[in-house]
Amino acid sequence: MLQRFLVLSAVAQHAAAYVISPLTFAPKRVHTDTRACTAAAATEPESDEVAKLSALLREAREEVRSARGVSGIKLVNAQEAVDALLDRIDKQLHLEAEVPAPDAGDEAIAASVEDAIGKVNLRLKGRRASPPTASAAGSNAAATSQDVNILPAEDDVKASLLKPAINVPHVQNVREWLPDVRPQFTPYHGGCMSDVLTLLEEECVVPLAVSGTFVGESHVVLADPVVRADATAIDLVGATAYKAGGPREEVVFRAEEVKAAVVTCGGLCPGLNTVVKELVICLRAQYGVSTVYGIKYGYMGFYTGLAWAELGLADVETIHRQGGSVLGSSRGGHDTMAICDAIEAAGVNMVFTIGGDGTMRGSRALAEEFIARKAKVVVAHVPKTIDNDIPLLDATFGFGTAVQEATRAIFTARDEAVAYPNGVGIVNLMGRHSGFIAAHATMAARGVDVCLIPEVPFELEGPDGLLRYIESRVAQKGYCVVVVAEGSGQDLLNSARVGFDASGNKGLAEIGPYLKGRVIEHFKQIGAPASVKYVDPTYMVRAAPATAADNILCLQLAHDAVHGAFAGYTSFISGRVNGRAVYIPIATAAGRRNIEPTGNFWQQLVFATGQPNWRQRQLEDTPS
Repeated sequence: MLQRFLVLSAVAQHAAAYVISPLTFAPKRVHTDTRACTAAAATEPESDEVAKLSALLREAREEVRSARGVSGIKLVNAQEAVDALLDRIDKQLHLEAEVPAPDAGDEAIAASVEDAIGKVNLRLKGRRASPPTASAAGSNAAATSQDVNILPAEDDVKASLLKPAINVPHVQNVREWLPDVRPQFTPYHGGCMSDVLTLLEEECVVPLAVSGTFVGESHVVLADPVVRADATAIDLVGATAYKAGGPREEVVFRAEEVKAAVVTCGGLCPGLNTVVKELVICLRAQYGVSTVYGIKYGYMGFYTGLAWAELGLADVETIHRQGGSVLGSSRGGHDTMAICDAIEAAGVNMVFTIGGDGTMRGSRALAEEFIARKAKVVVAHVPKTIDNDIPLLDATFGFGTAVQEATRAIFTARDEAVAYPNGVGIVNLMGRHSGFIAAHATMAARGVDVCLIPEVPFELEGPDGLLRYIESRVAQKGYCVVVVAEGSGQDLLNSARVGFDASGNKGLAEIGPYLKGRVIEHFKQIGAPASVKYVDPTYMVRAAPATAADNILCLQLAHDAVHGAFAGYTSFISGRVNGRAVYIPIATAAGRRNIEPTGNFWQQLVFATGQPNWRQRQLEDTPS
């Protein structure tokens, strides 16, 4: 037993040194005094050896504790890693390492130590350790000590212990292709923004932001904050996180060198003007930028001869109260080379795009072209989708306003349906591929009898079909209210001939008018003509001024986009994850989020409306 502890002690020193030494990259060597081990075996009781081993482990753990603060998240759970490693070593010695007999000499002990360390190296370094030769183990039996080199190469250290344990998608920075760009203290100012007119009429000496304002470059936001109560730090290994957004203490742009351009593209959305306003305010008033251009009518405004509007604080003072976009918008019109040429010719080095999927793809193309040109130009994107279907993000601006306006339309449809015999109110809402607006408005309004979304196919005919269900609701209470997302029921229509729009989005067949016609036809067939009231508030919702909550979100997203641009980041979106500002590479944010038909939210909606659970029936009918 004593010899086993001697072997474990030497291996523990090796393992602890392997974990600790890379923090400073200072060479460390373990001296295994084999004669001293033999002497200890002869003169000291076993309990003393146990105490020595415990003291050794405590010392190693204390060193790890002091070192953890240096490496931050890069050395995840070092103390527990040491504990777990030593436990594995202990178990390995029972199964794999040859523990010398109680009467073994120092040569056998030395060989056993070498064998155990070789096995540990194999596990730690991920490569086969060279086994000790017989001559190496026994030729120097008379030596006072035998050196065991335990320091791995620096590359091995970086590839193992210093490898980031959390997966953080990389956000590109101009310093990667312009290494001569040097960081400098930020020109960002905090406070003194209570009265914009003061800034217009007289010079406002604003204080520099205090240090607590700034976000560290190593700060990240976990994508999933939910963990088990008994979880350890090791459970975070492999977790996804995103670079934290916000002002940086060091930036790569001087205020006086910056010229910025802002463009809105695609469909209208509540909050567009607020984003434009807050970009201008943050650039001009908080960073001291003197030139901010507004590009007219989307991407084509960069190169088609339309005059660029220079935006000052007075120009944007009240635009957040308006719907639509003061800059105008358009779909398509993206010509990467023409846009980049126009941007460089104007001396613009910060581009802020506001738009949906197509705009996002265009932003990425611009950023990649500027990287290829090795230009000091960054592209930041504020995502706009009224459908709230961008993956990863908590929400997109305008969605809350859209739900509020859609709820009003539902109230109107209900009032109309109630007022007439056999009344049926149908509300057609936005939602090409995701039914978030329709579902949230249904839950907010209550009183809806059925909600149709693209994620859940439904049956039109038959005993469990939509038409029979509407008939039963009218028979029961005299009216029925139907909410339908524009992308639902496409399998019932001939959508093959619809084609694509200028942004590359596939067109949709119109489900709302189709349902209206089918309901009218069905009630005629049963001899009870229905009074169908069809409400389509699409353009009223899109062009509505933003609510207070959306205005706040717009402010946060816009300011964070400016902070990221000044720090040199490009090809990223400014968003919120778990309530925190983040920068996510555009490539990572690509895709679409949908309502999960088997999730709790949709099940709550089915319960609230009382509608047939078509999705559940489809699952039950599917052969296992």
